[in-house]
Amino acid sequence: MEPVRSFNIYDIIKRNADIFPDSVALVHGEKCFTFREYFNEVNALAHYLTDLGLGPGDRVAILAMNRPEYLFLYGAAAMMGAILVPLNWRLSVEELHHIMDDCQAGLLLHDASQEESVAALKIRPGFNVQLVAMEETHGNSMETGRNRGNHLHVPPRLPPRYDQDMPKGEDI
Repeated sequence: MEPVRSFNIYDIIKRNADIFPDSVALVHGEKCFTFREYFNEVNALAHYLTDLGLGPGDRVAILAMNRPEYLFLYGAAAMMGAILVPLNWRLSVEELHHIMDDCQAGLLLHDASQEESVAALKIRPGFNVQLVAMEETHGNSMETGRNRGNHLHVPPRLPPRYDQDMPKGEDI
């Protein structure tokens, strides 16, 4: 008997790209993505994140207003076995720092609307996270930005954190 394999969002995106390649999957403003384009964006983003040194079990955070990259990132993280950490743009810098520290994210993707928060996070002691501004990379799912060298210096990867004795969801 074969072991049971998990079924995740990436499998749904791939299935829909195979069955409905030219059907509209996502509309954002004036831009429409077919299921094939959606699948291609997810794959390109997964390869980009892998090229940055991220892999299974790594945390990838996103701090942005609603935009297609959220959906691309959900699929890419599932494809890679990474864990997506969506951050609410309404949180204070203190709250964002606590979450980033707690989850040990290796990367923070952000949009221009969050520049002030990201600038404040960067100067906090112990903040050692790769930063990628999505406007710099928009075009071919982060690939364009990587080719232009717009992503910032890649710090060494952080070791996993095992703090089982600290309950999650407690008041800070």
